[in-house]
Amino acid sequence: MFEKFGEMNYEELMRTAAAEKAEGDLEALTTLAMENGLEKEDAEDYMDDLVDTLATPYMAAVARIEAQAKELKIEGRLKDQKDYIIQMLMEGGEVDEKMCLAVCRKGKYLKECLARILSYSSEHIIQIPEEIVKLAEFRGNGKKEKMRGPIYEGGGTKKDFKRIAREYYREA
Repeated sequence: MFEKFGEMNYEELMRTAAAEKAEGDLEALTTLAMENGLEKEDAEDYMDDLVDTLATPYMAAVARIEAQAKELKIEGRLKDQKDYIIQMLMEGGEVDEKMCLAVCRKGKYLKECLARILSYSSEHIIQIPEEIVKLAEFRGNGKKEKMRGPIYEGGGTKKDFKRIAREYYREA
């Protein structure tokens, strides 16, 4: 990300997009869009006056998070946490514009937010009840065997993850 134009906040992205459009430079506008996780079609629609801006704050925030997630090649719980952060951008059917703009600030990265969630989870581990562990199976080295305890799992709830993500993206 940010190879040609560099990292920008939302306002800088919109100003740069407007300048490239004014120059009629679709190639540069497309590069700008794609560097920020947006689609080529977003640039084309903007250049053709089908939309007023290259992206809304919500579009830009989702695109940035998705592009960073793709670079990180996240899976499993990290993907779920990323999806939850995206859900936070639209609370109760309303776009949380402050959160969207916070996600688009310079120096704010999904990997750092996920690292904070992981740190919190590891500091608040919980022991899985033995009754559950006895019923679970472990698959490793081509073998399937019963798990043996104690087994611990990272703690934290969606409410904790939401608080951590909000604090991370909104802090200076």
